[in-house]
Amino acid sequence: MEKKDVYNIAKFITVFLVVLAHVTRMYTGIGVVTPVMKSLFLKYVTEYIYSFHMPLFILLSGCVFGYCIEQGKYKDRFDFIVKKCKRLVFPYFVFGLCYVTPVMVLLHFTKQSFWEYFIEGIVFSRNSRHLWYILALFWIFVIAVFLRNVLLDGKKLFLVMCVSVMVYFLSERIEPVFQWKAAASYQIFFFLGVCVNKYFDYVFAGWKEKWYLAIPFGLLILLRFTKVGKDFYLLYAILGIVMILGISTYLSEKNFMRFSIVKKINNNGYGIYFFHPMIIYGLFAITYQKSIPPMLLSTVIFGISFVMSYYLTVMVKKLHMGCIIGD
Repeated sequence: MEKKDVYNIAKFITVFLVVLAHVTRMYTGIGVVTPVMKSLFLKYVTEYIYSFHMPLFILLSGCVFGYCIEQGKYKDRFDFIVKKCKRLVFPYFVFGLCYVTPVMVLLHFTKQSFWEYFIEGIVFSRNSRHLWYILALFWIFVIAVFLRNVLLDGKKLFLVMCVSVMVYFLSERIEPVFQWKAAASYQIFFFLGVCVNKYFDYVFAGWKEKWYLAIPFGLLILLRFTKVGKDFYLLYAILGIVMILGISTYLSEKNFMRFSIVKKINNNGYGIYFFHPMIIYGLFAITYQKSIPPMLLSTVIFGISFVMSYYLTVMVKKLHMGCIIGD
């Protein structure tokens, strides 16, 4: 069982979960629009996925970071930060200016003017929509690279995790600007990912043929349907992560990576993340007032948004414009 295969399979699953949750979110009452036909089931699906999908994304970044520093990479901190600026910060502002802001303003999802939204929502990142993750991950990477040598030591890594827990619970006091608050809140999952990578064999021992043991843990996230505090959110996120990693371990043993579709989605997953939300917004803006069965509408929009974002990513790369998606 290869570490990278488990991480890639988990990433593949998470990409689908992220797109699905952004579709079903419209049925929670807190989306940019609310379809006329309600669906309590889709509301629950959203709450279930939201309990762990972004922590899992962050954790996988931590897993890969931990794997890379074990291979002797990222010794040049300045070079690493420059590369992350190209990979994360540059695409953040490109999509914020040319994609998110126009859609939010033209579809009247905000009362602000174009430049008001761009400055407030994107530059200060107070309403950057799905792009919050990109900027928060950048700050987490900056912290992680300066702790690079510390993270290689098991005992020191344990201390980092202890500090991360404290930062997690103190993050509510941070001003929600530039995604510093999100970075403080989610950094615990990144460093947990570093731990998972370091103790990979211990974490996944015995799961090769017993992946189903992860399911009861994942199902406990159903408790997320009740309003809970940050302490319970942390628990539910970890349980969901356990579930997906358990399933990924099992699929890795079954050579799931042999399927070309998995590699294609993973190779273009970053672009899919950038493109899909605004496509979803546009499709719901057209259809939300029509009496279309929720399951049918959400399935169709999921399929269209996923396929369109995939091919937009492929097209951008073929046009040698991959820099706008950090490629």
